[in-house]
Amino acid sequence: MGLLYGDNVMPDIRRGEFVELALPGIQLEGRSYLVYHKTRPLSRDAEDLLKLLRRHLGRKYVIISPPVGE
Repeated sequence: MGLLYGDNVMPDIRRGEFVELALPGIQLEGRSYLVYHKTRPLSRDAEDLLKLLRRHLGRKYVIISPPVGE
């Protein structure tokens, strides 16, 4: 049992591999965070993922950078 994003498992639900359950009265909203090392460069795949997420989310995200020197 787990909580997953619907978009990620919809093909599995359609194939019958997962079952979607309704949870009446429960609001499942929250914040998501992307965390990565502040000094190591990201791989090309990680950079592509960030670009994809930023395009998908539009202006719904905030980038919090650590102060220089930390």
